[in-house]
Amino acid sequence: MASGKWIVLDSNTREVYGVFSDGHDPIQVARFSPDDRFLALGSRDNVIYVYQVSEDGKKFNRIGRCMVSSLSTSLYSVVVNTLSPIELHRPSLPQRDEESH
Repeated sequence: MASGKWIVLDSNTREVYGVFSDGHDPIQVARFSPDDRFLALGSRDNVIYVYQVSEDGKKFNRIGRCMVSSLSTSLYSVVVNTLSPIELHRPSLPQRDEESH
């Protein structure tokens, strides 16, 4: 049975920080951003799920997803062609006081 379930745990203590599910097909790849603030998960159903990572890797909040039509890679970059626009769910940011800048 296929599943989009994935688990976050501490590899030393085996403490489970979270159990998540995205779609119905297996997650094929997981990659953190260079600054470890985001996690991208690619599933077999051609969807990329994007998570914001916080609390030293203990908290994951899904902020977006998109359908992938093709993927091209080179030594220095990855180009993702999507079938749908990337749906990002951004938390609201505090209002800037324009007079102080």
